[in-house]
Amino acid sequence: MILAEAAKGGGDFVTVVMMFVPFVILILWMTRSARKKERAEKEKREEMLGAIRKNDSVVTVGGIHGDVVSVGEKHVVLRVDGRKDIQLRFERKAIREVAKKAEPAGKKED
Repeated sequence: MILAEAAKGGGDFVTVVMMFVPFVILILWMTRSARKKERAEKEKREEMLGAIRKNDSVVTVGGIHGDVVSVGEKHVVLRVDGRKDIQLRFERKAIREVAKKAEPAGKKED
């Protein structure tokens, strides 16, 4: 209705602009919040990938479960079947999650 009045010349241009200001502020706030969340998730993932060590149990993006045999700068070798010693090589970014961290060498269970 305000837009129709402004189009006829009976309304004030400032009123029309002020009507859109809250929407612009809302969109900017939502965009900033989404970017902040994405940045935090990316940092968390990079930290997880950087902390992968030998004997960690991991899950790949394809759903393959395995234990880390060796870790390179860009690649990880996983043992997917211990009885047959089947090993597969993946890029680090193909690891979705670390299912179980390996126990530190000096720590013993009671």
